[in-house]
Amino acid sequence: PTRVERAHDTGVPASDLVAQGAKLRAKFLGLAAPILGVATAERLADEVASLADLPDVRTLVLAPAAV
Repeated sequence: PTRVERAHDTGVPASDLVAQGAKLRAKFLGLAAPILGVATAERLADEVASLADLPDVRTLVLAPAAV
């Protein structure tokens, strides 16, 4: 198993929800990109951010060519 560690201050929520979302995304990308690759991690973050708009949640787990 690969262990990835990143330091991000997301323990105290920001009063600005946009700023808090940006901090959370940065933390996710810092942890996921080394494992998934930058492009896949960014795509996954984008899809999760717009989860309510996804027509099919399979796009979260299938490769883009397989959807």
